[in-house]
Amino acid sequence: MSLASRMAGSAGRATLALAKPGAIGAVSFATKTTSTLPASIDNGTIYPVHFWHTTSFSASQSPVFARDRLMYQAFEGFRTFGSSGSGQPGTAASGATVAPDADTSKLSGEMSGQAVPEKHPGSPNQWENKETYLLMHPVYTKDYVESIKPKHKKPVKMHEYVAYYGIQTVRSLFDLATNYGHDKMNKDKWMTRTIFLETIAGVPGMVAGMLRHMKSLRSMRRDNGWIHTLLEEAENERMHLLTFLQIKEPGFFFRTFVLFGQGVFFNMYFLLYILAPKTCHAAVGYLEEEAVKTYTHLIEDIENNRVPEWADKPAPEIARMYWRLGENASFRDMFLAIRADEACHSYVNHTFSEMDQHNDKNPFAVGSHTVP
Repeated sequence: MSLASRMAGSAGRATLALAKPGAIGAVSFATKTTSTLPASIDNGTIYPVHFWHTTSFSASQSPVFARDRLMYQAFEGFRTFGSSGSGQPGTAASGATVAPDADTSKLSGEMSGQAVPEKHPGSPNQWENKETYLLMHPVYTKDYVESIKPKHKKPVKMHEYVAYYGIQTVRSLFDLATNYGHDKMNKDKWMTRTIFLETIAGVPGMVAGMLRHMKSLRSMRRDNGWIHTLLEEAENERMHLLTFLQIKEPGFFFRTFVLFGQGVFFNMYFLLYILAPKTCHAAVGYLEEEAVKTYTHLIEDIENNRVPEWADKPAPEIARMYWRLGENASFRDMFLAIRADEACHSYVNHTFSEMDQHNDKNPFAVGSHTVP
């Protein structure tokens, strides 16, 4: 099979000119590639993306070297290794021509010789923000974050009752053990409480995503798009924690308590999710309802000057970066964004708890973070 045929295959078409073996020459080719990108990762909806890629480079080192780089270039699709020739659509250094139906608007220009496909509407914003590898950056409007208030989904089914009263029991015991009260808090108590809660809140999404990932592997079936939303939730909670660690550094005793708490909660949630995933999602939904209440109390304390140290204090840089807050963003602005995150997690998990865990498709697009 010729190199041109191997490169064309099922991925697309290729035209190229290759110098004779052993000769000093150049290689040019143009490939049209069709790729399929899911609207919401592996939810079954497919969008074809076509792009043309033109490049050329010196093959003077050896024909084998040229062949290997050509093959790598064809299947990478985006990168180029250099240019000899114009790199323009319709021309090539050694006589290869781009097919007449090529969409030249996708080509990035003479200097790079590189074609860039249109961005998929559900893709994360990583291409615009090359400084981060985070799955999502929740960006809210001022009106939206101000509108978030505590809400409650009344339990109806048995698994919802179990989840609700379980969370209420745990919250009551935790409040009693930590002497939590709306009129008893200061900045140190608030940070101790929120840091510990965020070390726990980041567990459910990761455990559920991991278990669904493993199930997809062993059953050799698609997950219907749940995994990415669950991992986004876990990462988002971790970013809350990393933000708070810029404000207060926990001591040895606190870290030991976190280690113990995480070990117990991780294994407990792991087993419960295997046995009753709907109950687990409902429990997280009710847990996040409590988180919205907690952050609402914190915001009220800032507004009523009960935590004067945070009245006009600027938000940490990590918070301004993650939530795309303005340069003059305050602690209050940061906590408003965090409260909005928690409201999102509550809504998502309540929704998941009502769905068929095996067959229903994820209704949330990549990066979704607002609630009705």
